[in-house]
Amino acid sequence: MSERNFAWGVAVLGASLVSCLSRPVVDQHATRKMSHTNAISNKSIDKVDLLFMIDNSTSMGDKQEMLGQAVPDLVDRLVNPLCVDGQGVSQGQSKGGACPAGQSPEFAPVHDMHLGIVSSSLGGRGSKSCPASAKSPTNDALNRHNDDKAHLVNRVGANEVPSDGADTSNLLAWFPTSNPANAGKEAPSKPIIKAAALRDNFQEMVKGVHEFGCGYEHQLEAVYRFLMQPDPYESVTLQPTGASNAYAPASLTGIDAVLLKQRADFLRPDSLLAVVVITDENESDIDPVALNGYGYLFLENNSDYAAPRATEACATDPVGPKCMSCENEAAKNDPNCKVTGGKYPREEDQGNTRLFHMKERFGVNPQFPIQRYIDGFTSRTVPNRLTEHDSNGNYDGTVKPCTNPIFAQSLPREVPANESDAINKSLCTLEAGPRTPDQVYFLAITGVPWDLLTVDAKATPPVFKSALSDSDWVKIVGQDPLNYNFTGVDPRMVESISPRPDVPKSLGLDFATKGNDFQYACTFKLQTPRNCGAGVTYSDTCDCGPGADNPLCDPSDPTMQVRGKAYPCISELSLARALKNQAVVSSICGMPEEKTADAPHLSGYRPAMATLVDRLRATLAPQCLAEKLDADADGNIPCLLLEVIGTDGPESECTKLGRKIPSETTQERFRQAQKLAGNDVSKKPVCEIEQILNADTTISCESSDKTGWCYVTGGAAGNCPQAIKFSASGSPKPGATTFLQCIKSTDEVAR
Repeated sequence: MSERNFAWGVAVLGASLVSCLSRPVVDQHATRKMSHTNAISNKSIDKVDLLFMIDNSTSMGDKQEMLGQAVPDLVDRLVNPLCVDGQGVSQGQSKGGACPAGQSPEFAPVHDMHLGIVSSSLGGRGSKSCPASAKSPTNDALNRHNDDKAHLVNRVGANEVPSDGADTSNLLAWFPTSNPANAGKEAPSKPIIKAAALRDNFQEMVKGVHEFGCGYEHQLEAVYRFLMQPDPYESVTLQPTGASNAYAPASLTGIDAVLLKQRADFLRPDSLLAVVVITDENESDIDPVALNGYGYLFLENNSDYAAPRATEACATDPVGPKCMSCENEAAKNDPNCKVTGGKYPREEDQGNTRLFHMKERFGVNPQFPIQRYIDGFTSRTVPNRLTEHDSNGNYDGTVKPCTNPIFAQSLPREVPANESDAINKSLCTLEAGPRTPDQVYFLAITGVPWDLLTVDAKATPPVFKSALSDSDWVKIVGQDPLNYNFTGVDPRMVESISPRPDVPKSLGLDFATKGNDFQYACTFKLQTPRNCGAGVTYSDTCDCGPGADNPLCDPSDPTMQVRGKAYPCISELSLARALKNQAVVSSICGMPEEKTADAPHLSGYRPAMATLVDRLRATLAPQCLAEKLDADADGNIPCLLLEVIGTDGPESECTKLGRKIPSETTQERFRQAQKLAGNDVSKKPVCEIEQILNADTTISCESSDKTGWCYVTGGAAGNCPQAIKFSASGSPKPGATTFLQCIKSTDEVAR
């Protein structure tokens, strides 16, 4: 007795599911069937949006310089992808996608790209720290940029004038208007048509971020606010209580019109989105309205706010029920709460080191949970400001009534007339767009020793790992750092204000911080030593000086800083760990010179840019089929290819596009399988793209005047042993998702 089993393949961009269809494709004899899945690229991604979050706090100048040096690598690789031979081996860079005979580009050159920058400075968040009106320490005529409000940053040169290449929303738009790939597209208001101009403008904008911003860095929150918050607030406002000497609770007020417009101009619904975070310090975010509106107090100077101690239980079980703040009535008899009135004296709670292990030290944690940012990168829905907190003022995040802006079809460009109503409606209930989570990437160039990311740190040159295993992640952040389980972590990645006993002194990482600094995760040799002696224009960017005892300083001249540093960046790394294949991690500390002397492509942040493009290639390039398929004499293979249109509509949309409408049974089973996989396509047209038959599978159907697809091998498959190709009219539409379902059978007789 024979069966007809069909296994749905993987969605173009990675959402896998398994189901059955009733449609017979070929007559089958008694055989044993083997289900398999295949990924196909629909080549519908023809736009890239790159957002850089650049830390602009002190000590970031040297890192911004190295990022600027790596920018050409990123731009050149996207605009002029590598040429690869039939085995997928790189043979050098193409010229706009043109390769010698026998080679092909690794992906189609990017002809439509947005580049934007946000900084880590979001101001005091209701506290008196980091005032927005503060002046630059190097020029009284300029602002210090303590609060960039998660707006796109565009300041160039000593006078911080806007870049000539950026548009009114402060983004750079790569769009060579003469290129056929852009024919028929609406051109941006200020297109950049030469790659050299794109590189130069972006390098200047990177340098213009500067290192004078707020020392309380909100790296991930700045990304979330710009890209993902449905209702970005205008300001944090304190609400007077009427009581003298009482702290006032904070609330979020207004809607940021500038941010809404910039977001709508920057982010396209059908682009590949990549976020690059470069920072040398852990996320120092505070949810200003946490703790019933008093979360912002943890950003106040310790002379203005004495933070509460934690109960004894917090030292050993920070996540347990007995761990609480000494301000809690139930803690009044706890031994810890009887010390110095249950408050920390200034010498035990310095502002620069307040924001780490907060539950352990204070009994409360007013910081946003990492899950907020995981959801921001992966969830189609997110909370708004009205649903983010529970009745006790704690961040919840599980009630998510709003469309995540990065997964929306279109974005609001201005503040609606009825502001309060808009938060629940026009800013919240956006139409779903075509982007899927596997079109969103995250690169963290951050505080982690470079050797933890290599196959063999002793090799010259080292080889970086293409992916990190579970055991790698344990070394980097521990078993479960968010719940204070640091088992297995490399001692250099332990956050501490005291010297760590397991870190060898010979590494030059630990020193006497006097409670006002953290120990380093890694250090690196500065390209240009920094003079921190008398007459320095802005001494806050220096770690050295007269009498300094710091491993970053020249032992023979403590006023000369010769090394840069980074701290363990647990938050950024925890996000990358959760995002798995959608994330790339690189060290912000460059490798030793002896490791890069004969391998300049490994210097600075160049490896990070190469790894990012390697990861983006999975979405930009047509994907190879994992298995060979059996074709009959006419070139027919037992497969069915369905296309889900990215917007809602009736099945009649299929005929408008030259597609077939699948049978009702096929549609029903497909939609059920998709729903089980967490992808509701009940309102979207499901079309069938027909197969173009060709007895010779080494000839592609790409030039065919028919509408459809074909299975190809050999040279026609490019860099793949086998692949699916589309004719011009058969190629899936931008925003669509395609699924290939096939039969794989053996010649064994079924028993």
